[in-house]
Amino acid sequence: MAFLKCAKLVAPRKIVIEEAPKPTPGPHEVIIEVRYCGICGSDIHAYHGRHPFIHPPIVLGHEFSGVVHEVGESVEYVFRGQRAVVEPLLTCGRCLNCRLGDYNRCKELKVIGCQTDGAFAEFVKVPAHRVFEIPDDLDFLTAAFTEPVAVAVHAVKRAGPLAGNKVLVLGSGTIGLLVAAVSKIYGAAEVISTDIYDYKLDVALRMGADQVVNVRRESLEEYIFKHVDPEGVDVVFECVGGVKETLEQAVKVTRRGARVVVVGVFGKPVEVNVGLVQDKELEVKGSAVYIFKDFLDAIELLRRRRIDVRPLATKVFSLDQVPDAFKYIDEHRDTAIKVLIKVKD
Repeated sequence: MAFLKCAKLVAPRKIVIEEAPKPTPGPHEVIIEVRYCGICGSDIHAYHGRHPFIHPPIVLGHEFSGVVHEVGESVEYVFRGQRAVVEPLLTCGRCLNCRLGDYNRCKELKVIGCQTDGAFAEFVKVPAHRVFEIPDDLDFLTAAFTEPVAVAVHAVKRAGPLAGNKVLVLGSGTIGLLVAAVSKIYGAAEVISTDIYDYKLDVALRMGADQVVNVRRESLEEYIFKHVDPEGVDVVFECVGGVKETLEQAVKVTRRGARVVVVGVFGKPVEVNVGLVQDKELEVKGSAVYIFKDFLDAIELLRRRRIDVRPLATKVFSLDQVPDAFKYIDEHRDTAIKVLIKVKD
């Protein structure tokens, strides 16, 4: 039996490097030899035992690039040696949303690296129909950003047309920064980004934000109504998750008839001023991962260099250093944006 090396989360704040049986592809499946895999915010929540849907023991990692290593029976259009990224969704294919093409809303949705073993490993097994070929001029590190870029693309599409709109992005982690960048590409007239760390706000400006607000030092309400628009912003993207304060900010700083898109993950119920939602006729929408077209759009944005992910790539660790990578993120919350694992050259 062949074995692979992987980094497994076995308990909160405990990741071990171990060997595991190398997967073999079933019909309609392929094996990806992983090159790079990003550490996502959901991985960090899982590491601390705070993610509502991810529990150890598990091999994390769902933002990855690599090469098709092995192809199962009945697989068409995916070939050994293809450079690839993977849409890491596992869906039933039978429920109403799957049949409508909105499979990101599947009632049995699972995510590779969240509910099944992921890409902090030398090899990972994936459905063939979730594999996307990447062009030769797209390097593997940049390609590993396809998944978070697709999250941002889907969120921006959920907001509807942005042309001429004033857009507020709450939170300047990886997703918030990419939402700011994609919002500008999709026509936003002005993008305002928030965070509590100045370094991340500096990166937000590099990613396309027009204004930034450190909400630890300034009142967001006062800033928006004084420096942006006395009526409020047209669209808010909540990209923090987990705390009620950001949702409170979202409904307060919007103009009447505005849109709020919730992108951040909330593990526990939070209170929202529904009176303001009703009185201001706000549209409040959730945004969950992505679908096929979002992944294609993300690859194209990266291929055409419409989005420069270099300011986001903070540090790269090896597979053996995965435990150190998570510790690094904990110790550098003010400057760590996207830490990646280089699994193989």
